Amino acid sequence: MADRVTRKAVRKALLAASVQSRLARCTKVGGFGGTSAIGRVPRAAPASLLLELEARGGELRVVDANVREWGGASEAMVSCARTVLRSQVIPAPKTRLSAGERMQMHFRLNPRGDAVASR
Repeated sequence: MADRVTRKAVRKALLAASVQSRLARCTKVGGFGGTSAIGRVPRAAPASLLLELEARGGELRVVDANVREWGGASEAMVSCARTVLRSQVIPAPKTRLSAGERMQMHFRLNPRGDAVASR
């Protein structure tokens, strides 16, 4: 699993406005609870993904995002989010990983507030 410094770098990068706006669009594709209604999202359990990260010379790249738990998310929403997350490049100059080395990190797709939260 990712160390604290790496988790912080990934979280910061994935909370960036450019990524968040793309993830927010995913809730409109299929939403949580299997509906495509636009408006207030009902309280639902967040989906949980397992990010596969690969180190590349001071950067981390999201290689894949596999579903760990569906929560209240629809298949369309999770599919859209996985597409957004794959190939995200995250500056991580302080990572302890060597080039080509991989690690995993849990990542939540939250239907309320921030679209995502990593832990």
